[in-house]
Amino acid sequence: MGVSLGVRISALCFAGALAIGTAAACGGGDGNTASKSSGDGSSGGTSAVGGTANGGQDEGGNGSTGGSGSTGGTGSNGGTGGTGGTGGGMPTWKPPEGNGGSGTGGSGSTGGSGGSGGSNGSGGSGGSSSSGSNGASGSGGSGNTGGGGGSVEGPAWLPPGPHSPNTDTDIDPEVVYDLLGEKPASCADTAKQIPADLGNNNVNWRVLRGLAEACKAVQGQGGDWDLAASDYAALQGGLKGCKSGAAYTALGGILRFHGQHPSTTVKLKASAPGGGGGVCRFRIDSVKAGAHGAAKPGDTITVTVGGIYFDKAELLGGASTMTIAGAPADLPGDDPDPKTEPPDQETFEVVVPDPGPGSYGRKVAVGLSHNGGTPVTLKNAFTLVAPGSPDDSPVTSPGTSPSTGTAHSR
Repeated sequence: MGVSLGVRISALCFAGALAIGTAAACGGGDGNTASKSSGDGSSGGTSAVGGTANGGQDEGGNGSTGGSGSTGGTGSNGGTGGTGGTGGGMPTWKPPEGNGGSGTGGSGSTGGSGGSGGSNGSGGSGGSSSSGSNGASGSGGSGNTGGGGGSVEGPAWLPPGPHSPNTDTDIDPEVVYDLLGEKPASCADTAKQIPADLGNNNVNWRVLRGLAEACKAVQGQGGDWDLAASDYAALQGGLKGCKSGAAYTALGGILRFHGQHPSTTVKLKASAPGGGGGVCRFRIDSVKAGAHGAAKPGDTITVTVGGIYFDKAELLGGASTMTIAGAPADLPGDDPDPKTEPPDQETFEVVVPDPGPGSYGRKVAVGLSHNGGTPVTLKNAFTLVAPGSPDDSPVTSPGTSPSTGTAHSR
């Protein structure tokens, strides 16, 4: 126990210093000597002592020995929300005429403009963003004006006949053809001129009945499409004559037009009135004179006329005149058998007049005129021989067949 007082005091001082150093190493002492790292500002990270992140604060911890904890680093502000995308622009295509589609707005701060179309398009909704405000909705596109359909070309109508002079004032198919062609707006009135009781053999009236019904129907005046179609089908291949054939062609054209445009009505264009031009070419088709194409005054020749644009019963009813070598020839008073030939053709016999010695031994012309119209002529129709001359010798001339003695129009 012989330790001195000085040694004891030195031992105590050494122990105290050791204790103080240990305490400092464990967290005591001045807290300012260390600071914690701040959190990631971009996401508002937490610091050891209250870093700011998007406005929030965390409380700092106290030192273990009561020292103030180090102030944490200021947290970075949270990232500003992205601005919404720009709205979509106008469509690059143009809607067809009529009702256009609604425009689709783009997302973003400004809504897309509505596409142009028939009605105003709905504007696009503004795009959303983290902190940006919604974009204004786009205004709707103005509608296109509805496009009018292109005009439809109507069916071909009747060509001129020519116009029948109707010298006997009776209503016949040739006259009704002219009325329909020249006054299509009055088809309903003209249809009343057609006999109501038509037999199946009366083809020239029947084609006009079908045409009148189609004429009314295609112009929105009533009419009977079924009757027009049935007449057309029944008459296929059974018509002769220039006006009847033209009427059948026009009827077929209207029926085809109706099949392609069933709900369309049109205004038919009237044919040119008057006596000129037309589907019928009035002419002398042939002249037959003797066995060898020769005849003398007093002999009988046979004349065939074609392209008759009027009732052929009128041809020999006093309204027509004929000349042979310039001399008037008497026509028969009536048609011997009108039903044996087409409605635009007539064959009859004529007695050769005597034009005088200056025409003997020459080829002569035959001319015909109806109702004062321009004469039609067949040149070199036959050879005129002198009275009392033998007519059994062969005679050949342009336009004459030696074997039949018949001259034909060219």
